[in-house]
Amino acid sequence: MPTLRRLLMTIPLSGVVLFAFILDAFPVYADGDDFFAFQLGVNEATKNGYMGAVKDDKGNFLSGAMLTFVVTAPSVDEADDSPIDVTFKSFTNFMGRYRTLNVDDMVSVINGAQVVLKPDDIKLVGVSKQGYRQVKRFDRSRTGQPMREIDFVMKKLDD
Repeated sequence: MPTLRRLLMTIPLSGVVLFAFILDAFPVYADGDDFFAFQLGVNEATKNGYMGAVKDDKGNFLSGAMLTFVVTAPSVDEADDSPIDVTFKSFTNFMGRYRTLNVDDMVSVINGAQVVLKPDDIKLVGVSKQGYRQVKRFDRSRTGQPMREIDFVMKKLDD
């Protein structure tokens, strides 16, 4: 039975270089940009929103945590031009990560007309999960970036 060392010695260097070029041909994006863009309708023009992670105080990711967002959208009513607040919720996935989808499109559907939002129009109120309370909020956002990264730490109530 050949050992791993013997097997590795039989692979020519050109094969290793070719393999490296093949791997480089498949881009990988943080936070699943390809998945969100093609499957869920997030387009390149929309960059406003939030992403991040929710963990417990021991460092374990929490799936199913609910994040609450409030969006201040321009009114589409000609008689009343005061802005309206739209509240929506998002949940963390099995890895404790979350990301808002195309907020402009979501609010446009609710309003019944196309709206264009600024980064300051979208507020992340907080996170909740049954049996836990929020203890920390880390803003890891870069200055001037419309896509903000906020991480949360939660503590179990019975601790």
